[in-house]
Amino acid sequence: MDYDRDNDRDLDRDNDTEGTKRQGKGAMDKVAGKAQEEWGKLTNDKSDVVKGKIKQGKGSVEEGMGKAQRSLDDDDDDDTL
Repeated sequence: MDYDRDNDRDLDRDNDTEGTKRQGKGAMDKVAGKAQEEWGKLTNDKSDVVKGKIKQGKGSVEEGMGKAQRSLDDDDDDDTL
C-alpha cells in the first residue's frame, strides 16, 4: 500500500478540528460552571455551587485534552517536513 499524502493531510485537519472542538467545549463548560456556581451563591444553594465547580473542573480537563490533541497533531506535522 502506497503512502497517500493527501489523505494524511485530511486526517491531520480532522484531528486539529476535533482538538479545537474539544477545547471550545471545555471553555464553554467552564463558563457555564462559573455561572452555575455564582447562581448558587446568589440563591444560597450549595448544591449549585458544588455542581458549578465540578462543571468547571470537567471543562478544564476537556479544554486541556483539546489543547493536547492539537499539540500532538502539530508535532506530527513537524515530523513530516
